[in-house]
Amino acid sequence: MAHKRLDPTELSKPKLPDSWKAPIGEFLSHLLLELGYSQLTVSTYEHSLVAFARFCRRQQRLRSWNSVVPNSVRAWIMELAEKKAHSNAVRKHLSALRSHAKYQIRHNDRTDYYMHDIMSPARPKSLPNSLTTDEASRLVEFFDGEDRYSLRNRLILELFYAAGVRVSELITLKPSDVDPEHRTVFVKER
Repeated sequence: MAHKRLDPTELSKPKLPDSWKAPIGEFLSHLLLELGYSQLTVSTYEHSLVAFARFCRRQQRLRSWNSVVPNSVRAWIMELAEKKAHSNAVRKHLSALRSHAKYQIRHNDRTDYYMHDIMSPARPKSLPNSLTTDEASRLVEFFDGEDRYSLRNRLILELFYAAGVRVSELITLKPSDVDPEHRTVFVKER
């Protein structure tokens, strides 16, 4: 007889009563069976909903999903921030809560939308990684042949690197956009 291995972190976590578990199960079944969500997505939603339900029971002493209010969600966001949760993780949690809240309203389990006025954290702004001059030169030099494909590929790479042309702009270039006499290319924002 095979035994299920117990996750040690689960030992310290309190079991959720049916007032929390049943609505989560119904929602996850809906996602999986009716909407065709992947098992990975459903598991991610389950993780978020269970974590929120445990928070509500532990910190706010709430008895069921029907007692959740916007301030419950805000308090959880504050706890996640204190634990230095990444903004992407917080956005995923809130996405699961939004979907669940809408599901509850559609299925007459609630009449109010507890995610009203809950803002997701902003996405961190990051600059794209760019090639060094040496890396760009080596890449262009890789196509050192004189055949039409090597020349085309070198031109594409030169336009990307030296002129900063976007892919969408590059693929829409026409021969009439090139002025060989003045050694210019007219790039139109598309």
